[in-house]
Amino acid sequence: MRRKGSLWQSILGVLGDEAPLMTGVGRVMLLVILNLCLLLGMMPVITGGAAWLALYTVLLEWGEWNYVAACGRFFRILRQNLKASIIPWLVTLLAVGGLTAAWRIVLERGWTDNFLLLLPLLLATAVIAITALWLYPLMAAAHMPWLQAVPAAFLLGLRELWRSLALLALEVLLAALALYCAAGPLTLKGIWLLLGITPVELLKLRLIAGKLPKAE
Repeated sequence: MRRKGSLWQSILGVLGDEAPLMTGVGRVMLLVILNLCLLLGMMPVITGGAAWLALYTVLLEWGEWNYVAACGRFFRILRQNLKASIIPWLVTLLAVGGLTAAWRIVLERGWTDNFLLLLPLLLATAVIAITALWLYPLMAAAHMPWLQAVPAAFLLGLRELWRSLALLALEVLLAALALYCAAGPLTLKGIWLLLGITPVELLKLRLIAGKLPKAE
């Protein structure tokens, strides 16, 4: 009887809710659910800003949710912030699109040796990149309106420049993974749909969470 009891206790120790294995499984499932929520939330395109804001909010509350409750929390935040996030999201898309078009023209026409042309373009790229990297995490952490968050995000990113560079490196990694999975077999596409974004975003938040102001 002691052996059976010991065996049963060992099984419970491995498969119980508080066991490291099951805790790890729960965390992976949470990332999977949030990844799917983000992709669904961004499908109408115009809701992309609200979807990112919802993702960062739930990730900042990481210890408070299981994967079932996190899904409901995600879409509640998305609905609550939809109107307020449309303008900054559209501005972000226009700024990134304009920069991409400008860099494409410069590279295609061979103007890379024109310092007077490159300097303002480089400065604009740095300002927009720093602001975009910090904007939605800042809005999620501080519950700050976007008109206040835009300059605050740039100043915070400039002050924490090495963290901004690390965020940019992770963003490049994310884009490279997306391209690799898109060009790969169906299995890789499935992995991307399940876990392509949220692990990197969680890592980004872990990097900067201590520097984000709290909501008053």
